[in-house]
Amino acid sequence: MNNRLTIKATIIAVITLLLTACGYQLQKPISVDDTTQPVYVGGDRLLSITLKQQLRSNGVALVSNASSANSIITVGLINNDSRSYSVSIDAREAEVLRSMAASIGWHRIATSGNGDRTLIPETVVDAEVVQIKNPDNVAAQNSESEMLVRELRERLVEKMISLIRYR
Repeated sequence: MNNRLTIKATIIAVITLLLTACGYQLQKPISVDDTTQPVYVGGDRLLSITLKQQLRSNGVALVSNASSANSIITVGLINNDSRSYSVSIDAREAEVLRSMAASIGWHRIATSGNGDRTLIPETVVDAEVVQIKNPDNVAAQNSESEMLVRELRERLVEKMISLIRYR
């Protein structure tokens, strides 16, 4: 009985150390000072909507027009691409590499009191995912494609949130 307890305790300790070593930890909350809030998010519509949802859930004050904002975040879709990744034995496309790249920039509105207006210079973030093709089920392929595009957009926004969090 004592031997089992020792083994369980050892396993828990090892797993805890592995999780700590791999970087698993609580995320630092987004802290945006009062001079940059409220924030206006503009640019690509779908990326903006997703980024706004994340910012709101982190307690960042947003506005719907740039004229009443203290800072502006601009996002743009640079690339939304899919290309063959591998081919099956029967010479059909077996896997498709879907990739998406976007830009983010964050600037304060110019006032007499603030010096450096650039909070995040124009930065490119990207994400990729591989889709396995099934030519026998086209409807499922289309549905999966839409889901993967949403997932790529969410990954891009996660990277943007990391840039905002650790700026």
